[in-house]
Amino acid sequence: MSRADREDARRWYARLGDALSQLCNAPTKGGSADESISARCWREQSHPFWGRLRRVVEAIFWVRDRGRHCQEAYERDIERKERAVELHYARVGRQEFRARAER
Repeated sequence: MSRADREDARRWYARLGDALSQLCNAPTKGGSADESISARCWREQSHPFWGRLRRVVEAIFWVRDRGRHCQEAYERDIERKERAVELHYARVGRQEFRARAER
């Protein structure tokens, strides 16, 4: 397996993990389908349950993220939401332009 193939596989597994995390968060009280468990642990760290879970998640990902996993997941989720809004407005703008051009 080439280096590029390994990198593609790593990104695929990261996206799969993120999707599963969002799927697990969605049905919980106050959960969102667009937010990972790690991001929610960061956002609600003052809550007893989410604060304890945050410590567990940080321990699991310690080698990779050195205790910043939940904060980085939260920041990535915010960036992803901002990109989605920007893409939406870019598409709406093109559609309005086309509608006006057809008049």
